[in-house]
Amino acid sequence: MEQEKYFLYELIQSLQLLVADCDMQIKSFPDHVCAPDEIIAAFDESYILFTQVIQAGLANKYQIQAVTGINDFLDEIYNHKAEYDLWCIESLKSNPAWEKIRLLANNALILFKEQKAKPDLGWIHYFKGER
Repeated sequence: MEQEKYFLYELIQSLQLLVADCDMQIKSFPDHVCAPDEIIAAFDESYILFTQVIQAGLANKYQIQAVTGINDFLDEIYNHKAEYDLWCIESLKSNPAWEKIRLLANNALILFKEQKAKPDLGWIHYFKGER
């Protein structure tokens, strides 16, 4: 059960990252990474483990629906990349799809009874590539 609680913690932190304003999202990462990619990757990584959270009984049906809704919207974006163009810093600031992502994440945080806070991303590891 401890492992599943940690997986839930990672999910909550990825939601905190999704709901954050653009400046906080950018500041959450080292300079050498692409913030929009890492934001989505953080959620994806935590979502993969969400099944175990559900099986452990740590999420109710409304929380599950909210998190699944975020994943479904991100899948839609991924499948229509050209239409959404979310993968640059300017997009984080102005693209309506990012605003929808923030709204969905905020709704999920409310359902988990969590306040907006600076995300703790200590569980994410970055590797600097060579050119």
